[in-house]
Amino acid sequence: MPGARRFGVTKTVDLSDFGDDMAGSYAVVVLASYQQVRDISSRGVEGMSNEDVTDLMFSVAKENFVSGKIRVLTDDGKSELVDMQPDDIGAASGIITRLYLTVMGVDGDPKDLSTATAESPTGESSTEPSASSNSTKTTSSMESPAG
Repeated sequence: MPGARRFGVTKTVDLSDFGDDMAGSYAVVVLASYQQVRDISSRGVEGMSNEDVTDLMFSVAKENFVSGKIRVLTDDGKSELVDMQPDDIGAASGIITRLYLTVMGVDGDPKDLSTATAESPTGESSTEPSASSNSTKTTSSMESPAG
């Protein structure tokens, strides 16, 4: 029996602002399905520890990761752009947060959304993201991200 179909709407998330030498870094994620949002909402995350919420965010971002490019340090200390692997999402907590929020359909800079995630890890909040910072680009599943 073939695997379950994946939702075809992807977003390319710019990661170039996570470090001094992160130019060209990005991740492509699939937006959360209706069922994923329902499952997360039904968990009652309000009572979860910060560690459990972080683990949830990491697992959702990893599950919805498609591809990407990220900079790594070589043995001689130089930066090299390589294919991003799902576990690379954990390279920085800000990457986890940004990818999770994008997967959940929340656009904007995570710094602008700290109140939203504190209130609800599903991104549901009355907090409006800053209009000046939009770090995602919607692409169809047939398009290649710029990189």
